[in-house]
Amino acid sequence: MVLITVTEAIQLIDASAKVENATTVVARIHSQEDGLFALDALTSRGLIITEFMDALAAGDLFVADSIRTRLISARQLLLSEGMMGLPKDTRIDLSRLLGIYANFELSTYSHNNAEGAAFNLIPLNAEVDTKTLIADLQSLRAYQKNWMTELAGQALGSRRLNYTQSFLVILMISLGFIPLCCGIITSRYFAREHQQLLNTREYFNRLISSLPGMVLLTDRSGAIIGASKAVTEFLGHSEDWYVGATVAQILPKRFRQQYQLYSQNHLKLKGTMVKGRELLLLSADDRELPVELHFGDFATLDGDVLVVCFSDVRERRALYQRYQRVQRRFDMAMTASRDGLWDWDLSTNEVLFSASWLEMMGILGGHPLNGLVVFEDCVLPEDRPRVKRELEAFFRGKDLLFRTEHRLRRRDGGICDVVSRACAQRDSSGKVVRMVGVHSDVTSFKEVEREVLRLNRNLEDRVRLRTQQLENALVSAEAANSAK
Repeated sequence: MVLITVTEAIQLIDASAKVENATTVVARIHSQEDGLFALDALTSRGLIITEFMDALAAGDLFVADSIRTRLISARQLLLSEGMMGLPKDTRIDLSRLLGIYANFELSTYSHNNAEGAAFNLIPLNAEVDTKTLIADLQSLRAYQKNWMTELAGQALGSRRLNYTQSFLVILMISLGFIPLCCGIITSRYFAREHQQLLNTREYFNRLISSLPGMVLLTDRSGAIIGASKAVTEFLGHSEDWYVGATVAQILPKRFRQQYQLYSQNHLKLKGTMVKGRELLLLSADDRELPVELHFGDFATLDGDVLVVCFSDVRERRALYQRYQRVQRRFDMAMTASRDGLWDWDLSTNEVLFSASWLEMMGILGGHPLNGLVVFEDCVLPEDRPRVKRELEAFFRGKDLLFRTEHRLRRRDGGICDVVSRACAQRDSSGKVVRMVGVHSDVTSFKEVEREVLRLNRNLEDRVRLRTQQLENALVSAEAANSAK
């Protein structure tokens, strides 16, 4: 009797504590998730530094100032109370990185720009900073997902434990003492146990349904145990629809075997990080929605539970397709113009060539390993000193546009005349750090020009010869007249 009473008291206290803690946990989840969504929006998913540098490059100080305001807001959000649950080191690193660009004085830029200075005034590597920003944002998101997975595992494990404890208590009561006492104790116990069970189930269901991300809990066979509210809104099904449903019902037929393979591989490689997998999900109105899957899992008494997190990648896929279209248009334009594109990074002395440039030089078998050596070797030896002097003079100046004419030697020994035009990128001190330009083949025009010059010289020689003949004939005629 004493054991039953103590067990009942412990369970009631534990259940009450869980119910009271559920509101706090859900509030914290919402706060951190809202903060991460707002941070993604303010930083354009990590591309805000690139946008800031592009605005400076275009000279648009209004856009640059608005981007700086977003940088300041993102930094304040990182240091807000709602984000204190995320890793402190990552938040401080992000705050410092955003603060460097947020503290940039646009008035200084305007003054320098008026004097013809280059647009890259921040002595930082924007490309590296952008990669760092994206990596830190992904780290915060991964921490949030892992934390939510642990909470779901704790809730489900607690429910299984309550079931086990309930079974043991019922067994002990069935072997109780006096039937009347057993009846009274059993009735009171069942009433309280039923309330405790209802509270535990409510806690577990509220925890799963209130997760702000798109999360599904399934068993090894793919049967859905629980779904967050975000999943129901994304796919358009009702909350009751997921009771007794399976993952195969929200997947197109052609992707069901692929999903099964991904999930089984994750369960086999426990403790190993696996990158996200892209699949399509079927909505309630049979639309196919592209998503990225991330898997997690935890063990229960009934076996492993798979945590499937979805990320909507429709916007990312649209941006990638737009990038591909722009890249194809650029390649077609370069192919149609028959110009060779080259990109010279002076910080690493690495030179990259377009396919049309390599084709112009007759270089086959892929991109050369040392582009700078190939570039210097292709310039005709007679033109190298002059081209070198022109480049050195350009580096010492402040111009952004460079133009010269010289000859290139193809791999088959042929010579082609080219006009080289380039645009330079200078750092805050005015030093050239990168040049991007094109080589235009003007061999046919030069041949026509040389042919015209040759014909002009021939015509001039014939005129001089004819003039000499006329002068000789005139002298002879005057001599004859004198003789007469």
